[in-house]
Amino acid sequence: MSTSNNSELLDPGAAADLLTISRNTLACWRCTKRAPLPFLRFGRVIRYRKSDVLAFIEQHMEPR
Repeated sequence: MSTSNNSELLDPGAAADLLTISRNTLACWRCTKRAPLPFLRFGRVIRYRKSDVLAFIEQHMEPR
């Protein structure tokens, strides 16, 4: 089964690194629903789709 690089699942640390924020900030956003960043929960395990993180970054870019 082939998968696109953008469909890979990221742990919170990798997602935070991609967003250049701390893991604590990402956890705060998730718990308070402050940022509309979708995540997956498998029991106690949290994962983010790389494509969702990249789309979030694009949506929050300021125009030049």
